[in-house]
Amino acid sequence: VCDIASIPSPAIEPDIDVDSENILLEYFKKEKNIVDIVKDKSKEPFRIKHDIYIKKKKLAWRRTVETHDEESIKMTTNSILSRFTGIINNFRRQQRDYNLSYFYEILRLIEEEVTSASTEESYTFTSRYKIDLSLYLFQRASENFKEMHREFKRASDPVNYLE
Repeated sequence: VCDIASIPSPAIEPDIDVDSENILLEYFKKEKNIVDIVKDKSKEPFRIKHDIYIKKKKLAWRRTVETHDEESIKMTTNSILSRFTGIINNFRRQQRDYNLSYFYEILRLIEEEVTSASTEESYTFTSRYKIDLSLYLFQRASENFKEMHREFKRASDPVNYLE
């Protein structure tokens, strides 16, 4: 046990925050000011800002967001948040180590929900909605992924098995 415990671990620790940032920058690279937006991420909960996140379709004769649209927007956002929580819980249940592909799964989820909602309604979500929601979810995911990585390392440490 002492021999194994004294051998330094050659494993390189993942930098989950850097992975998160790089994936967002790559995914939204065509967006204006994306570097500033990602660097200026806040820890505030995600809130729907209709004037920034919603664009009425041209065929809609009213430019304001109607009550039923507000409800639909809220339902879409809640669905994304709920599915996100399910994905994170599923990753944790599997008791595997962090993998940067988990971030891509979150982006896919957002894209699916936004695309699905936008085809059925009189509005579309702007790219800023996707960016801000992705930032918010990536921050939450990063904390979970860090904890998952610590738990995996602890569970996989051979010293724990040999003592």
